[in-house]
Amino acid sequence: MLCSTRRKNKRVVPALSLTSGKHLTSIPQGRACPTMAASSSLVGQRSGGSAADAIHGGAMNDRRVVPLVFRVYDAVPLAPIWVGLGLLLLLLAGSAVLLALLGLPLGQHLLGDLDLVQFAMLAYGPTAAVISLRAAQRNLRALAPTLDCSAELLEAEVERLATVPLRWFRLSRLTCLALGVGFVFLTGTWDKGRPPLGDPLLTWVALLSGLLGWALGATIHLEIAHGLQFGRIGASLARVELLDESALHAFGRQGLRGVAVLLGVSMLFSILFFAPYGRASGTFFSLAFAAMAGLTLWLPARGVHARIVTARDDELARVNAGIVRAREANLASTGTVDARLSNLLAYRALLAGVRTWPFDLSTWVRFAVYVMLGLGSWLGGALVERLLGRALDS
Repeated sequence: MLCSTRRKNKRVVPALSLTSGKHLTSIPQGRACPTMAASSSLVGQRSGGSAADAIHGGAMNDRRVVPLVFRVYDAVPLAPIWVGLGLLLLLLAGSAVLLALLGLPLGQHLLGDLDLVQFAMLAYGPTAAVISLRAAQRNLRALAPTLDCSAELLEAEVERLATVPLRWFRLSRLTCLALGVGFVFLTGTWDKGRPPLGDPLLTWVALLSGLLGWALGATIHLEIAHGLQFGRIGASLARVELLDESALHAFGRQGLRGVAVLLGVSMLFSILFFAPYGRASGTFFSLAFAAMAGLTLWLPARGVHARIVTARDDELARVNAGIVRAREANLASTGTVDARLSNLLAYRALLAGVRTWPFDLSTWVRFAVYVMLGLGSWLGGALVERLLGRALDS
């Protein structure tokens, strides 16, 4: 059973291993690395709490499940990209049957009117989610030196990345499904006017749009959930090496991975700009992509940012106290001046230059490239559509 159960006053969540292809019997939620206890207000726990509390915050009482997409992709002994292509073929076959039942022409609605792009997006969503999950698991393992955690408990937290709170996951998907269906009824989404209710064409378009919202809603929810979890982990790190932050770059990689997933969604959506509903929504989706890209990069890093700031300020306070003592000792000394004061001053200068975000130059460059590609795909679609329109009108 995939839902959480109670046993001896401990909540356990059966989890799916997406790295070994095996199922873990259970993940104890009440046990974790003692050094990962929350110490930041971002986590909302006092020092001494469990890592599970620190990582998952107030979601401990939520019923957690492994999404169906993770179970399906894990059950197939192929790379996610090949499973995604197989899913695309299944979607096309199933849609052909449905179109035949609705009495709609297959050529126009299966391979025409850019419906094929929407099928590609339906297959892209779960495929990108699985690839992103496996990257998130690798990033969490890369943080092992900063967690002071046993290998067993670290793997338990890694596997817990594959679970989501059922209530919020269901709510997000239903919301995006409703938005997808509602979009069909907006003014400007039909060239020749919307068909009446009950028309097979309206039924087909609403079904396809709703499924698209459902799939992409799940993908975006999972990216946000991973970002929130990494943010809580970052706020509860056992130690932070201020002068060597290379171990913390996993937070930046996690954010960039989420932005890359959104980039794929944006580029596929931009192709729909050639359709009437695409032209009506181009500005909204381009602005939404830019906002979501910034949010996706920020979420995994927000906790470790606060942790770095706290560690730096604590160290600066300790160094400043040492500087005062060394200064007084030097002023009171009649002999050789102690070099400790100059060393402390040099160390304080190093601390003042510490980056408080786990991003290096390459992170910012890649983020800028992703955002420009996402926005450029929409601008390019608008330009090509306008040029084609002028050429056809001339």
